[in-house]
Amino acid sequence: MGRGKRRRRAEGHRGRPLDHHHDGARGDGREGLRWELEEEGWRLLPPGRAAVPLTARDFTILKSLLQVRGRILRRVDLIVALGEDPLEFDQRRLDKEMSRLRQKVQAETGLELPVQTVDGIGYVFTAEAALKP
Repeated sequence: MGRGKRRRRAEGHRGRPLDHHHDGARGDGREGLRWELEEEGWRLLPPGRAAVPLTARDFTILKSLLQVRGRILRRVDLIVALGEDPLEFDQRRLDKEMSRLRQKVQAETGLELPVQTVDGIGYVFTAEAALKP
């Protein structure tokens, strides 16, 4: 999917859930074909694929996205969750980190990470997902 198709215009989406049901999978028998984020092992469990090990920053990004459950996570809130100062943080770094995370998941699983960019506002996890202790 091209970069433009992942992006969504910001107007009218602030604080409202986006209606997406893309899970990036074709089936594996696991509960609801959902993505899972394993807190204990810092791993992403895509539906039907092997677990993807995560760095502390990757884990923080994904956990922050899952905590807002289908709503837009504002860039500033994600920067704060990463322990950075939003006034000093170069937001291009956030774009690079998200791009790297998407590439990592694609390379390790063959699936597209279901995170949509909302231009100028933030990101939203668009698939069924759960935090797993």
